[in-house]
Amino acid sequence: MNKFLFISAILLWGKLMNAQISHDLTLYSVDGLKFTLIANGEQINSEPASRVKMENIEEDYVSVKVTFEDPSIPPLEKKFLQIANVGEGEDKPVSTVWTIVKKKEEYGFKFLSRSDKKIQPNETIIINNQESDKHDIEIKVPGIEIGIDPK
Repeated sequence: MNKFLFISAILLWGKLMNAQISHDLTLYSVDGLKFTLIANGEQINSEPASRVKMENIEEDYVSVKVTFEDPSIPPLEKKFLQIANVGEGEDKPVSTVWTIVKKKEEYGFKFLSRSDKKIQPNETIIINNQESDKHDIEIKVPGIEIGIDPK
């Protein structure tokens, strides 16, 4: 019985460790202004860009600061930039897009969209069935590539 509980606890712990929610955030300037993004105190892009993407964020909110390449434009800050669908049922990874727009002679953040994150499978199977009796099969797994060419 103790062995069963021990194994169950290890399996449950492993499942919980793999169940982390990770979101993506894209921030871009509608006017094409180049900027540097600092999120939760960490500089995200080394060179100023007009579009910056952060991937696999584990928090539902981030604190962001944007400094523009043009020093005449004052920096923007937002303490709680929402990424996830907080309080709307099941926690799912999402991809969120925010923009930097000019509002009444000042720049600010504007929410654009949020959708479920598309998670691609690690393996790809391609079957090329041409009009002949020959079939090409290709299987790709990270680090391994298998091809079957019946000739």
